[in-house]
Amino acid sequence: MRRGGRAGHALRRRAVKERGDAEVTAATPRLGFIEALMLIFAVDALFFVFAAFQVAYLFVGDASSPASGYSFAEYARRGFFELVVVSSLTLALVMALTRWTRRETRVAQTVFRVGTSLMVALTLVILASAMRRLSLYEDAFGYTLLRLHTHVFMVALGAALAWRAVTLWWKPERFAVGAFATALGAVLALNFLNPEAFIVRHNLERYARTGSLDTEMFSHLSADSVPGLVLADATVSEDHRLAPLLKEHQERLSQGDTVPEWNLSRFLARRALLRTGAWSAPVNP
Repeated sequence: MRRGGRAGHALRRRAVKERGDAEVTAATPRLGFIEALMLIFAVDALFFVFAAFQVAYLFVGDASSPASGYSFAEYARRGFFELVVVSSLTLALVMALTRWTRRETRVAQTVFRVGTSLMVALTLVILASAMRRLSLYEDAFGYTLLRLHTHVFMVALGAALAWRAVTLWWKPERFAVGAFATALGAVLALNFLNPEAFIVRHNLERYARTGSLDTEMFSHLSADSVPGLVLADATVSEDHRLAPLLKEHQERLSQGDTVPEWNLSRFLARRALLRTGAWSAPVNP
């Protein structure tokens, strides 16, 4: 309770100065405007060249395969780690320069904001490139929990970067609140998506298009996947029968739940299995 109160106090809007505020010495800008601007434009130029190559290959060229010398997995992982490095550099550099750069005139402030906003915008282009690489991987091999979580992380990172660009022009002190809201939104989005049901649904849609299905991957999913597997069992070919997977889930769910053990996903999984007529309800211990 006390920790929740502290978090609320830290995040709420302050209308007036509070006790202790006067004791905090404001940061003294130590970096000259010209020096900061040279650094910003140098980084912008580097990001622009990198982003231009990515856009030319992945979007203008309508690429459907990884770059030469890379597998789908290597290409997607490389794009993800490049994104993490660039995003970390961008956020750290923008926050440091905002704090330490001298900007005595309105023109200097505007030029600084334009330069740093361009840096964030180019990072968003690199983010789009990384998401495109991951989409190529998913189109070739389907979704897994790791790939889905990575996708959600990228979307949340993009939202945080966009909010950073907004706070460069409006209320810079609100960036932390927006970043916290973005992280919370990502967690809520994963709960809303129901990742394992999402994976089953979209991988079966891919099977309908391509005829390829990795049933081994389904064996690592929990009860959340069972309703989708039950519906799909009648539609897949003999080469991709899901009956063995459903039998494994039946064995796991064969014992009833006590009150503390009960949850909605296991309840829905049992109900879906009962509707097949090939399974009887478990007896509660």
